[in-house]
Amino acid sequence: MDDVTNKRRAEWARVALTNYEIKAAQFGLPTTATAWARRGRAAAEAFATATNHRPEQHRMSSAEVADEVISDLVACLFHLTDGEAAPPALLRAVERVEHPGPHTPEQLHESLPGTSQTALLTAHLLVALRATAEDFGLDWASLAEDARGVFGEEVEAERYNARAAERATT
Repeated sequence: MDDVTNKRRAEWARVALTNYEIKAAQFGLPTTATAWARRGRAAAEAFATATNHRPEQHRMSSAEVADEVISDLVACLFHLTDGEAAPPALLRAVERVEHPGPHTPEQLHESLPGTSQTALLTAHLLVALRATAEDFGLDWASLAEDARGVFGEEVEAERYNARAAERATT
């Protein structure tokens, strides 16, 4: 996903978030860890399709594919909520949900008071992605930290490139 703007990354994240919202409208919020994992997987697969990941990644059939797609999606979700909720706050809220279930939305709302609807829905999706990652035997904490690092690098690279372009014209 080189040479892609952070705005575009946020748009890709919006595809996954919209998928999550549509499923919630159709079927209600997930009430079990398995249901949360299914929602996360569906959103991640929608993201993989939207970002033109390799076709074999459009269906998460292995831990390796799940790791790559979920990590990319988490970094893009941080771009979507940039300026609304900081990645550490989102990740802390997700970590406070020990077992996803019917009370997860209330737990997230309590952990993220005063945040935007987009940030709150992003936290819901992050819980679902954590459940998906765990279903694949992935280390969520490591995956989320890696995604946070990628987000930071992408923000800094875009800032640097914009500043370099500005200097080139002066």
